[in-house]
Amino acid sequence: MELAEARDTALKLTQGDLFRQLYGVSEAILADDDWADKCVCPTCDRSDAVSVLDHVRHKIAAFEAVETASADLAREWTEKGWNQLDELERLGHQADEQAQLADAKDVGLKGALDGGRARAVTEWLKTLTDRAVAQVKQLTDSKVALEKGLPEKLTAVVEKAEAARRLQSNLSDLRAALGEQATVAAELARIARVKSFLDTASSCFARAESAASARRLAAIEPITRDIFAAIMYTDVVPALRKRAGSEDLSISLAQFWTLPDISAQAVLSESYRNAFAISVYLAAASLYGGGARFLILDDVTSSFDSGHQFHLMNVIKGQFARPGVPDGPQVILLSHDTVLEKLFNTNANEGGWWHQCIQGTARTSVLPQSGAIHKIRDATHAFLDTGNTDDAAPRIRQYLEFKLEEVISRVGIPVPIGIAFNDDRHMAKNLIDAIKAAVDLHDAAGRLVLEPAQLAGLGTAVATIVSNYLSHWSTGQTHAFTAPSLKGVMQAIENFALCFQFQHPAGSNQYRYYRSLSQKI
Repeated sequence: MELAEARDTALKLTQGDLFRQLYGVSEAILADDDWADKCVCPTCDRSDAVSVLDHVRHKIAAFEAVETASADLAREWTEKGWNQLDELERLGHQADEQAQLADAKDVGLKGALDGGRARAVTEWLKTLTDRAVAQVKQLTDSKVALEKGLPEKLTAVVEKAEAARRLQSNLSDLRAALGEQATVAAELARIARVKSFLDTASSCFARAESAASARRLAAIEPITRDIFAAIMYTDVVPALRKRAGSEDLSISLAQFWTLPDISAQAVLSESYRNAFAISVYLAAASLYGGGARFLILDDVTSSFDSGHQFHLMNVIKGQFARPGVPDGPQVILLSHDTVLEKLFNTNANEGGWWHQCIQGTARTSVLPQSGAIHKIRDATHAFLDTGNTDDAAPRIRQYLEFKLEEVISRVGIPVPIGIAFNDDRHMAKNLIDAIKAAVDLHDAAGRLVLEPAQLAGLGTAVATIVSNYLSHWSTGQTHAFTAPSLKGVMQAIENFALCFQFQHPAGSNQYRYYRSLSQKI
């Protein structure tokens, strides 16, 4: 009851879930480094002499006190067994009385029991307890009276019969337990036999695998040395060792210029170690690839200079991969290295080379260059059709910035260089402002080529984009997005771009951009 009253006291200091959300958002804004003055309220722009952030955190602490009190109350309810008194209430309450413990169970488990109800439940439990004690006393008195009315020997017989019944039950339980024990012992013996067989088989396979590994290693080592020499062109000779009975591969150097038998880890740089690793891998794949048709290599040239990259590509192309090696696999290289990209671009017209550059982000999509923006647009509509605004919202920003940059590029609108250095959340708004400033300038000079309907549509599209998307995105309030409003934003983006286009030829329903804001063609 004391915990319930403590919760009521803490609850009086709060103002409900809406204020909890308000204080939470206010704290996030005030704590952000971009909000310089912590004494200015973000909801009303009023300034105070004290920190609004401290005030908000004080308010949030009140809500946290309620949550702590609720947790304590729920724990007390469970630990004291209040949710286990159903049978007591069923036996003790009368037909015309309300089952208060059953009604309060869910509230108590949630820790939402108020002080008044806690007092009522406590009184009700005392009443049930008193009734139970009285009923037990009544039954005890009845038993004593019944025993006094029976002959003395009959009472002794009944007691012995009950003792015999219990003994018989215990003997039955003992026989069942002994049977189960025998079954478990037999199962354990069977498991022991299986384990012994598996241990023996494992040992045999381990010895066979160790011998096979030694044979494979002996075949791989000379090819590894040839590939390593073709990549690095130095007087360094790699060596491969594996201890008997172990799967661990030990790498060393049979020759390090004039020094024999040197530890590879001690003297090799990262590029040499990577060359060692790729040499072992290519050698093993060439001998024991199992007829693989494709081989994927990820960032294998990350520590190589351009010369060693060239040597490695020659090894892969001429000694390992199709079509240079007819029976070799098709090799797919994944890399972020721009030098390697230039090598592939240079040889793109030769046989056996093919280069595909991809773009995008992990949050939106990674797509080939050709038609990428149309795929982003289609993916955005697909997400919005299913109500998935979390994945649609960032794609809308990507599509919006593309269309704005397309308008700027096609119509020849000047853009301040400072836009490139602004925060990315404001990029779209800055591009819209640059476009609008150019339109207003041409309109004031009487040289604007846009039709009146297009000029009006431009204002409508900008209002929709800013109010339904940019104003939320720039403040990070992505939870305010809804699928219908974002569909409207996508349509507004298309309408915005159409304001700078005209049908050409007339009536063909084919559109092209104006040459400039003052010249149609």
